[in-house]
Parts: sequence; structure tokens; C-alpha cells
Amino acid sequence: MRGLIFKPNTLAITALLALTSALVPLAAFLWSGGVPGWALLVPVIGAGVAALAVAFMFDRFSVVQEALDVTRSAIVVYDKEDRLVLANRRYREVLGVPKETFVPGAPYRELLHRSLERTMPEADIPREMERRLRVQTVADGQPSDRVYPGNVWLRVTKTRTPSGANIGVAIDVTELYELRGKLEAEMRRFMALAESAPVGICQIDSDAEIHFANSSLLEMLNASDPSELAGDTHSFRVDGVVIAGFRGLTRHLFSSPMRGEAHVHFIEEGRDVLVKKAFVRGRERLHDLLPPSRAAGENILIFIDVTERARAEAKIRFLATHDALTGALNRVAFVEDLATAAAEATTTRLTTLISIDLDRFKPVNDAYGHAIGDELLRVLVVRGEAFLRPNMRLYRIGGDEFAILCRGAAEDELVAFANDLVDQFRTPVLIDGHSIVVGASVGVSALPRDADSPEALVHYADLALYHVKNAGGGGVMVFDKAVLNSTDSRLLMEFDLAAALEHHDFRLVFQPVFGLDGDRAIGMEALVRWRNRRTGEPVPPATFIPIAESTNLISRIDFEVFTLAIEQFAAWLEAGSGLDMLLLNMSVRTLEAPGVVDHVADTLIRCRVPGRSVTIELTESFAVQSVSSLTQTIRAINNCGVRFAIDDFGTGYTSLRLLADLPISFVKIDQSFVRDIAAADHRGAQSVVRAILDMAHHMDIGVIAEGVETEEELETLKRLGCIRFQGHLLGAPAPAEAYADATVL
Repeated sequence: MRGLIFKPNTLAITALLALTSALVPLAAFLWSGGVPGWALLVPVIGAGVAALAVAFMFDRFSVVQEALDVTRSAIVVYDKEDRLVLANRRYREVLGVPKETFVPGAPYRELLHRSLERTMPEADIPREMERRLRVQTVADGQPSDRVYPGNVWLRVTKTRTPSGANIGVAIDVTELYELRGKLEAEMRRFMALAESAPVGICQIDSDAEIHFANSSLLEMLNASDPSELAGDTHSFRVDGVVIAGFRGLTRHLFSSPMRGEAHVHFIEEGRDVLVKKAFVRGRERLHDLLPPSRAAGENILIFIDVTERARAEAKIRFLATHDALTGALNRVAFVEDLATAAAEATTTRLTTLISIDLDRFKPVNDAYGHAIGDELLRVLVVRGEAFLRPNMRLYRIGGDEFAILCRGAAEDELVAFANDLVDQFRTPVLIDGHSIVVGASVGVSALPRDADSPEALVHYADLALYHVKNAGGGGVMVFDKAVLNSTDSRLLMEFDLAAALEHHDFRLVFQPVFGLDGDRAIGMEALVRWRNRRTGEPVPPATFIPIAESTNLISRIDFEVFTLAIEQFAAWLEAGSGLDMLLLNMSVRTLEAPGVVDHVADTLIRCRVPGRSVTIELTESFAVQSVSSLTQTIRAINNCGVRFAIDDFGTGYTSLRLLADLPISFVKIDQSFVRDIAAADHRGAQSVVRAILDMAHHMDIGVIAEGVETEEELETLKRLGCIRFQGHLLGAPAPAEAYADATVL
């Protein structure tokens, strides 16, 4: 028998024929496990028949043995005394004992001990021997897994036959244990990563049963054990829906489509959490190792605590619409709410604006300091908000200016409210031992009764407020059309200019500057234009510029004009116009304003316009009056490359010292000298122009003649030596669109 305990051959069979009476019982023993029942018939059967029977038996036995040897399963037969009878090659390989000990009749105990010596420490052998021998004795057909030399795992089933023989069959399950080991390794890695992750991780099946929850998630839910998540002790809010219990949350998250993530609020814990859902598909070879509910993969929920981020975002949103000093709603919120309220206003449901300005607030700052003034504002805001009706909101517009927006209230009710509010603001405020008394002036207007737009509503409330201020303050006035007729036109212009800045109503026109070659412009002068939104009429610069200069509006206008002009000049340069210079006017009040140098530098850098291409024009009279205080600012701007020009030169009292001290690059001859320069009886004008040209030439200063309107004036200026010209003869001021074609520049 090849590969078995012994191998019969021809010689052995011949010997068996000679010794029939002895061999037949032995063969029976080998075949049946030591029970030679049929051998009792041998004396009845002749020796020849017996020999043939034995030969047939061994032939069949060899076939069976060969079949057993080729199988991958280990098969063994022990007799009732647990001595080896029959085994295939695979059994001996996995047992791993020497060939010389693996012989028929070898006791199971001895073979087992030799095998264990190769697979485990000596100290562990007695216990394993005891367990294996117990299984060998019982042999009840129940499978058990064992490891053999070479880390081979077999699933062994031992069964006793009625005669007492012990038949063992072992199936190789090594691959199963390798896969199980990989699965356990993956699980360990997952557990290690999950436990060390700063986010909550939950593993659930398709029925929302919790298989794992890491410590971060338990900490978020103030739970000490995953079992605490099974009840309804926690509640959550998702999209405005309150959900009871953690399992209820997981069911909700998996039953509703999630676009990548969901925002969940932990109600009891006061946490805001971002939940991401993931499905981790299982590996194909691990599929059979997982229970049916998890065989396809793992459902993972990741909980990211965004409580601090949510609080920070809420704070940012609050600060965006609230005044940082007082906590009241700010101008941004006012503009948004005003637009909404104006859109909803009807003739039966008015939107009313109550404009408030504190009286005698500046003396408080002067007398007690800004800290006391700030505290006073905070107290008055608290007092005012406590006094509001349900349909009202209070805003701090800026400084000591406030506004209240009301929807749907009757006029008499609002007037009574406004008067009571004035009394509230008049009540003394005790701060640091100082009893401080201020008052308030209030103007009221309504939409659509008084105005047809939010801008007009604000404007009219401010006009009513101004009348209260003019009358001494401390009162309330409701806007009336008569206010427009009685209000000083200059004050109206100030309001209109402020509104124009808010709405960016200022527009630019450009007038070209030409050289001796009159075919192409060498430069452009930017000139501001304004159409009054309230009246619909254009207002000349000579009218609104002096008013703007008498207020703090001129610097805001100049900043806006500078930005618009530089942006347009940059567009022309990019289009290949070949322009050399851009001229624009700037008030001395603007040069005195904070941040003017930074604004100029930042705009030039942002628009990529070289500073030397830009020339700022100053009026001669202003330059003379302010030269000492402006020298540092003008030089700082000049360090950006920007050049300066004196406009209307010759009409003021410019000294040569002024031209020497300031970085003046050009002077513009006033048009009053140009207008009649060609007339025979105006030779004095020619002399002045010739003197200006001579002086400028010696001081290396360029000259531009402005106001050129006739060919005679142009030719006379050229004859006198002027090389740069500007006027309606050459080109009138026009919008930038008129110069869209770069070839005309």
C-alpha cells in the first residue's frame, strides 16, 4: 500500500499463500480494526481459495489507500486501544512525526506527544495532551480546530465505530484562519485608528445596531459605555426635527439621503456636530467571514464636533450685523432691514423711520473722556431697546446717531413713542460717580406716505431731525413737504452729496491733452460729474465741490474719483493707447485726510499703473495757504512716482519759493490768459504767458495751456513756445466710452 503504514508486494503475497492460516486473521485485523470474525471460516475453505481471497483483498485495499493518499484531508484509523491502524499521507505530514515512529500499532499518546513537541513550548504540552486525549476518548463526532507544525490548521472530527475503532478526519482550514487573522489585524488597525481619532466614530449595521463607538463619540454624548447609547436618554435636532435616542438618530441618517454630511445638534450636551456617512465595502475574501448583516461592508458614521466653530461663526455673524461697542444692530443690518421693510410697505401698512441724534454728546467726551462716553452709549442703547415695541428694531448708525425702524404702526402712536423716547434719553445716567444728562433730537418719516424709496425715507427723516436740531434739540418732528421748501439749499446739497457717495452716483468724463502734434492725445484729465438723484438735475462741479470741501465729504469724493480714474487709465494702457499722463484734481482737504498716501499707493499697485504717469492738480490758492502743513504728504506721494501740477497758474500768489520747495512738475496756465491771447489789444496776456514759459523752462517745469478754443489762440501759444494744450478746440470732456478706440488717443 503506497504511502501507508506498510507496502504489500509479490513476495509478501507468496508468503501469505504458504501461511494462509496465519495471514488471513492478520489481514482481517488490518481491515476491520482487529476483529477477525470472518477468519473463523478459514478452516472450512481450502488453502487455494483463501490465498485468492487474500490477494483480492490486498488489491482492493491498495486502491482504497491510493484514493486516500491523493485527498487533501487527513484521514486516520486507530483501534479501540488507540493504536495506529491506518492513515493517509496527509495525516502523517500534518502530524510531523518521524517515519520510524509512524508504524502500525503506535499508540496515539506517543504520536501526539512527538507532534506537540514540535509545535508548542514544553510547559504547555501537558495541558494540551490532556485536552486532546479527552477529545480522542470521547470521539463524539464534534469538530475541533487544531494547529499543526507549519502553522497548519485542521478541523478534526473523531468518531467511534460500534467495534470501538476511532476514525479521524481532518479538513485543512488554514486559509480560513489566515483570512481570519487578516480580518482581526484589520479590526485591530481600525480600532487603533478609531480610538486615537479626535472625531467620534460609530460602526453600525443595516439595522442600525451599534457594533462600535469610540471614546471620542462617547465623550461627546457624556456616555461611559456604548450600551448607554441604546436607550432614549439622548435627543438630537436635525433640520429642525427632534429625534429621540441615538439609534433613532442613526436610523434617520441612513433612511434619509445625505449629501455628504448632515448637521446635528446634541440637545442635552449643547454640541453642534457635523456627521459624515461612509460605507466601507468588505473585501471579497472576507465576505464569508462576516455575519449576513455586515457581509457586504461596514456602515461608518463620523461625528465632527464643530461647536467652537459654530460659536465662532455665530459671533462673526453677530459682529457683521451688530455694533461692537454697544451690541445694537449696526448700519449693515439697518440697510438690509430697510430694504426688506420698504418692499413690504403699503399705504395701509407704513414703514416708518425714526432718526435719532443725541444732544450734547460731544461735550461728554470732551469733559469726561471717551471711556465715559462709550459707557453712556451702552447704557442708552440698553435703555432704548428696553423701551421698544414688538414691531420695532433699534440700530446704531454711527457715532451718536441711531435709528428705529417700525412696521405697521399708526402715526399718532409713533409720535407718542418718539416723545417718550426723548424723555428716556433725557433721564440722567450715573457713570463712575458722574450724573450725565444728554438729550435727543428725533425726525420721523414714513414710506410710502412721504418717500418713494428707502434712500428718500432716510433723507427726509434726517431733514426733519435737522429742523429739530436747529430749533435747539430735544424734540420730535414728523417730516412734511414744507420742510423741503424751508430747508436751506446748502444743507440739502450736503444730504444729497452724502447720498450720492452711498450710491456711487459720481461719474467721470475725460478731456484730452495734446502736444504739438494734434493728431493724438498725450494725456487725459479726469473730471468729476454728478446728477442729483433727488432732483434728477446735473449739478456743476463749481456748485457742489465748494460745499463738499466745507464738509468732510470732499476726501471721500476725491478717493472715489482717484480710484475710478486710475482703473480707467489702466484699461487704456492695456489696450495700447500710448497715453503718457493722467491728470486729476485733488483737494487740499483730501491731502490732509488720514490714509491718503496709502490709498494712492495701494490703488497704483493694484491697477499696475506707474506713478510717474499720474499728475495730481492743486489749485494755486490752496497750495499757497497750506504749503507748510502739506509738504510732507506731497513728498510722500511723490515718492510713489506721482507728479504734481499747479492748476489755474497766474491767478493767485504763487511764489518762486513754493515752486522750489514742492515737487511741482507742471503748471497749467489759467484760461483767463488764454481766452484773448490772440487779440491785438491783449498783449499783456502774451507777456504773462511768455514769462510763465520762460520761468518754467529755467526751473525744468512743464507747462500746459488750458481753455484753448480757437485756432488763433493755439497758433499764438505755439509761437510763444508752449508745447502742451487743452481745450474744447482740441477735445471737449467726454465719457471714457468716447475714447474706446485706442487709435484716437
